[in-house]
Amino acid sequence: MNRGMGAAAIALMVWTAAFGLAGAADATVAEKMASHQTDRMKTDLGLSAEQVSQVLEINRKEFSDFQQVMGKSKSDPKADRKAMIQDALAVSRARDAELQKVLTPQQWQSYEAGKPERTAEGMTRLMTVQLDLTGDQIGRVEQINMTAVHGLTSTMSKDFQALPKREKIRIAREMKSILDAREQGLKGILTAEQWKTHEKDQEEMKEVLKERLEEQKG
Repeated sequence: MNRGMGAAAIALMVWTAAFGLAGAADATVAEKMASHQTDRMKTDLGLSAEQVSQVLEINRKEFSDFQQVMGKSKSDPKADRKAMIQDALAVSRARDAELQKVLTPQQWQSYEAGKPERTAEGMTRLMTVQLDLTGDQIGRVEQINMTAVHGLTSTMSKDFQALPKREKIRIAREMKSILDAREQGLKGILTAEQWKTHEKDQEEMKEVLKERLEEQKG
């Protein structure tokens, strides 16, 4: 698996999380996650008071835009999911463009260097909207996502296609083990209703991931 495919595989965990949509994506949930994300960025990047205010507005807008994207699926179950993935990506790109205007060059460099953390945060943002996570759940879910993303990033850092078949199988098993551990961790945090919603999406997520990776090979 080359770097592009590895990035696509991890990022797809974020994009496809948007497809459950059973949770209530209301303003309260958006505000809760935007505030959590901004607090993390304030600590990680050393944001000034003025930057905190600006970044909070950017994060709020991202959630509002994500909710619009998700609303398409909720109102139309037959909506083109590939198009929705592209829409979700466009939302993230627009957010990054706005953040770059607010952050100093050094802060932006630090932000760019934290891609695994950003991926985990993205997964948590969408799960917050999808499952209506509580404030306590958000931090715990984010830690589980962070551990999984770091593990996947490390595992997929090799030139997968150049490896012998036995090594490919070993890596695939290692990735499955990482994802299984993530699921077990989440099961211990989510309520029964949240877990049912989350579990329902996993098979579809696997199918979309497989299709995406096949496209990358081509």
